[in-house]
Amino acid sequence: MRKIEQQLFLAIRTGKNWKSGNTSVAHESDGLFSVRLHGNEIARGTPKAVRLFDCGWQTVTTKSRMNAVLRAIDSPSRVYQTRGDWFLSTGDGERDFQEGICAYAS
Repeated sequence: MRKIEQQLFLAIRTGKNWKSGNTSVAHESDGLFSVRLHGNEIARGTPKAVRLFDCGWQTVTTKSRMNAVLRAIDSPSRVYQTRGDWFLSTGDGERDFQEGICAYAS
């Protein structure tokens, strides 16, 4: 895991707002958190579930940040790419990645 993703992971786990370079984590009073990459919200959720958004940017960095978020909530899910198509693997199989797809903690 990259250093910036370790910091993102800690920010989500500790409930602290954080920003470094093009990535930020913001926590709201209702328990929700939001992760932004280049100003685009790529994740929004709680410690139990998160919605993922590529915002039209299916890049290696976007995917890597999403996977750091999934690790932070202890989700068995991962975003991966095969032949240019994105998927979300879950404990029960895989699904085509769609904007706003939801992943759950274990």
